[in-house]
Amino acid sequence: MMDTSVYPTITKKILCRIAGLIYEIECGYDYTLNKFKDYMIEPKEMILMHGALIEYNGEGFLFTAPSGTGKTTHISLWKKYLGDKVIIVNGDKPELVIRENSVLAYGTPWCGKEGWHVNKSVPLKGICLIQRGSKNKIKQISPGKYIELFIQQLYFDMGSSEVLKVFEIFNKITERVPFFLLECDISEEAAKCSFEKMTGKEWR
Repeated sequence: MMDTSVYPTITKKILCRIAGLIYEIECGYDYTLNKFKDYMIEPKEMILMHGALIEYNGEGFLFTAPSGTGKTTHISLWKKYLGDKVIIVNGDKPELVIRENSVLAYGTPWCGKEGWHVNKSVPLKGICLIQRGSKNKIKQISPGKYIELFIQQLYFDMGSSEVLKVFEIFNKITERVPFFLLECDISEEAAKCSFEKMTGKEWR
């Protein structure tokens, strides 16, 4: 048996990929940490966000809002008028992952009562905060001005030490993805409004 008393005691959790599988390993000694160094991988910077994620033309667009505001209705309009060109990747809680200068959005099994989810990822090209309105209008915004509304759509434990990390990841997302504010009704014009602004393409 190895005499571990000669090695400094540490407490560190690491992620390792071994035989194609990812393990979280708690190291108690520098010796252990050194043994696994060739298998270590960087932990993903990711957050779970309340919203509906759709894919159009290989790109992801996330609509977020407090429950009952109409995000499900809005993505349904995209699907209704654009048909198979639109894939609903997740209807309620997609995962957002930092990738260097971009963000990937993933479908998850946590998908809302409609059950809309696909096990895939898409490059995220826009996040849109929806508010009800009598006229359809959209503008690109600085998310910092609406930070309280966006923070309410993130999932984290306020009593956890991870809170600051969640805020840090969200800030990185704001640096990589454009944010929009959409005021809309439930008409085709509402879908046209968000589509043209977020994709830069002409409706239909």
